[in-house]
Amino acid sequence: MADILILNDVDIKQQNKFLIDDYPGFIYSAVYGYLFEGLYLREIEAKYLGKECQGFFAKNVLNCIGINTSKKAKNCGRYNGKDVDSVAKALLSDTDPMANNIGRILIKKI
Repeated sequence: MADILILNDVDIKQQNKFLIDDYPGFIYSAVYGYLFEGLYLREIEAKYLGKECQGFFAKNVLNCIGINTSKKAKNCGRYNGKDVDSVAKALLSDTDPMANNIGRILIKKI
């Protein structure tokens, strides 16, 4: 079976290490950076991946877990200045399953 590269300019060993060791941490960092720090997608990738990218990877991660990254949604920095623990608990008690997923991601890292 052929290896499929997800990350550009990275060999398959580095990619597998990222997916096994670093991807879960990146998910939390992307959520935290976007919702709490108000970082834009490119800034998230630069800060947490250490590479200047176009923001597509961060956008896909956030969109897949239910965070709308369009500017109209106004989610960037939505929880700026708020306590992560209280936001996570509020999201976990929400009836929306996507909000629950985001709450679970935040609570795991606390």
